[in-house]
Amino acid sequence: MERARVAVVDETAVNVGGRTAWLAVEPERRAVLAMMLTRARNALVAYSLLADLRRRGVRHVITDAAPWYALAARWARLHHGVVRGGVRSYVERFARAVKDLGASTALPSPRRLLESALRLAYA
Repeated sequence: MERARVAVVDETAVNVGGRTAWLAVEPERRAVLAMMLTRARNALVAYSLLADLRRRGVRHVITDAAPWYALAARWARLHHGVVRGGVRSYVERFARAVKDLGASTALPSPRRLLESALRLAYA
């Protein structure tokens, strides 16, 4: 499979232990490239995700206008574009589905949260 060169990245708060889920999606195939759960929303966390994407071959990220993305993309040496709607809608719809599923099912304990979230994302 060809490596993704572009990723759409967005973060959303999830209602388990006050965590934030960061998602990276390849826009053409709409495939999840990465998912990270964290308590923080800042440039250091964004950089961690973006640096991982760069190691996987991504060279351009598309995000919303949250202030931490521009700095994190510069640190990770990635081209950065800001978009409202459009391709970002893929990530937002996926995040909404994750939230809806979480609200309608029994969620795991915080210790098993990452394992369950990854299983859900890849499903």
